[in-house]
Amino acid sequence: MAMPQKVAIVTGGARGIGRACAHALAKAGHAIALVDLLVPEMERTAGEIRALGREALVFEADVALHARARQSQPR
Repeated sequence: MAMPQKVAIVTGGARGIGRACAHALAKAGHAIALVDLLVPEMERTAGEIRALGREALVFEADVALHARARQSQPR
């Protein structure tokens, strides 16, 4: 039986500290779920993570607004 994959949810993952954390977690073996409002930047980060051989999903959401965060679907 295969072990479940580790998944990290990174808010603010489009740039800056969030992007750096997403890269570090991906290099450590995690699949990454990126959450941010900056979709083009998040897509770039997701592409970089996929190039490392890790799965990356992109969620456009404002985590400061609970109702909007709950309704987000992967892009």
